[in-house]
This record gives sequence, C-alpha cells and structure tokens, in this order.
Amino acid sequence: MVKKMIFCGIVTALSAIAFVACDKDDSNNSTSKEPQEEIKGYFSNSSGCKSNGLRNGEIEDTLVTYEFDLAAGEGTITSKNVELNCCPTNLSSITKLTSTGIEINAYEAYSEISCDCVCPYDIETKITGISAREYHFIVDGTAFDVDLSQETKGLVIGERRR
Repeated sequence: MVKKMIFCGIVTALSAIAFVACDKDDSNNSTSKEPQEEIKGYFSNSSGCKSNGLRNGEIEDTLVTYEFDLAAGEGTITSKNVELNCCPTNLSSITKLTSTGIEINAYEAYSEISCDCVCPYDIETKITGISAREYHFIVDGTAFDVDLSQETKGLVIGERRR
C-alpha cells in the first residue's frame, strides 16, 4: 500500500511538471507571433466616362496610382483608364486578399443589357489596415510591389485592361 501511494505521488508530480512545462512552451510561442493585419478594401469613387463611347479606340495605358497614410493605416489605390461598358448601372471594385497579395478588380453592373461601347474610367479603392512593410498588389491585371516603409505615394504604368 505504501508503494502504491509513493507511485501515485510520483506520477502526480511528473504530470504537474509536464503540464507546467507545456504551458510555458505555449506562452513562449504566443509571444513570438506578430499581430495579424486586418486589411480591407472598399470601393471609394469612380469617374464618369472620360470620353464619348470609344469603339476600339486607343487610350493611354492603364495607370495605377497609390497614396497611403501610415499613421492612419489606410490609403487609396486608383486604377486609371479602366475600359468598361459606357452605360453601366453601377461601377465598383472588389478587393480580395490572396496568398500572393492584395487583388483589386473594377467591375460594372447593368440593369438590363449593356451598350455596344466602352469608356475609360478611374476607379478608386480605399485600403485600410496597412502598415510600413512590403505589399504585392494586383490592380485590374497590373501587378506591382510597394515597400510602404520606403515610399507611400507612387505611380505604376501597366498594360491596358482588355
């Protein structure tokens, strides 16, 4: 009986040591993790049609401009001269976080049918939850990297969206 009590005491002590050691390891792991950013994108604004219904007309290459305020953790990305239908009911943008970066795409919606023409539009998207680090963006097919710890305002020239 005494041997059984000693054995149970040793098992209990070892279990307590193992529990404390596991708990200590977990706390070390949680302090080494960096806080996760919660990046979100919102459609902000769009220009009107920048010409009168171009049909197969040449316009300048799609330009992407960006400007961020790191103190506020937000900024604006504008996709310039995106070719969309000339008479949409609604223009907007969709922002997706992907495994490779932040993807922003302009889109148009119609009430019934679209017109047989296209117009260049500027589509503005607000991004929140950013910090001073490098990001990979894909904006209406134009891919680029920005290190916001180095620059917070810029211009990117890419291929025109078709």
